[in-house]
Amino acid sequence: MTKDEFVDYASEMENELYTLTNSQLKKKFKEIHSFASEVFKKKFWNDEKGIPRVWNRIEESEIEILFKKYKKEVR
Repeated sequence: MTKDEFVDYASEMENELYTLTNSQLKKKFKEIHSFASEVFKKKFWNDEKGIPRVWNRIEESEIEILFKKYKKEVR
């Protein structure tokens, strides 16, 4: 194998590795985002016992506190 062939081969490997790594990272970030969204929804929309919250009985300030609390938990 000549020096130029080796450089071309190494460059191809580098490009393939970058493409594969990039696509796998994008996939994992989407999975993480989906998981975090589900956890947030489950905790925010339901109380500690898993019962859906009755939003019209909760003060806006309490809703804001709940929102910030569960948003912080999934970060």
